[in-house]
Amino acid sequence: MIHPDAVKLGRALRGMDGIKAAVVFGSAARMEDFVEGLSDIDVLVLLERRNPKVERVIREKAAALGISPAIMTMREFARGLRAGDPGLLLMCRGRPLWRSD
Repeated sequence: MIHPDAVKLGRALRGMDGIKAAVVFGSAARMEDFVEGLSDIDVLVLLERRNPKVERVIREKAAALGISPAIMTMREFARGLRAGDPGLLLMCRGRPLWRSD
């Protein structure tokens, strides 16, 4: 089960131009490890390309749910994975909220 606020954010972002995927990771992706009031809700939002307007809307929608999303482009994400970034490797173990095809 995924934290319900992460699911709400995924629904709010679905279909927005330039967003390729949203992934919840960490304890919010495995509710059995989530501690209300202590755990945060980790969400990665992958963009086709940087767009300040889209990023602002993402942050506003996330903030309304108490979420501080990680936002990056697909290219930035791939570059980080190739470099072996441990944070990005952790994000790969997350659960997709949705993705565009």
